[in-house]
Amino acid sequence: MATGLPVDRQWVLVMPNGDIVVDWGDQRLQDVHSGQFLSEYPPAEAVVIPDALLEILKAGGIVSAYNRRTVYFTYLPEHPTPLIN
Repeated sequence: MATGLPVDRQWVLVMPNGDIVVDWGDQRLQDVHSGQFLSEYPPAEAVVIPDALLEILKAGGIVSAYNRRTVYFTYLPEHPTPLIN
């Protein structure tokens, strides 16, 4: 059984500039290499990540496993939430 944070593969995108991001919805993108949250929304040219790039992420320890429906990330930081005063 695969371990890690499961993300639907359709939400793991390759941006036109080559960055790989997770689209969490609500216009929140997260770079899988840095863990930083980005303010831009994926353009129409963004594509679902292919197997070849997933193999590179797996070799780099970012992804533990994947299949045609799910990508399992070893670690992604949580989105910071504002504290209530």
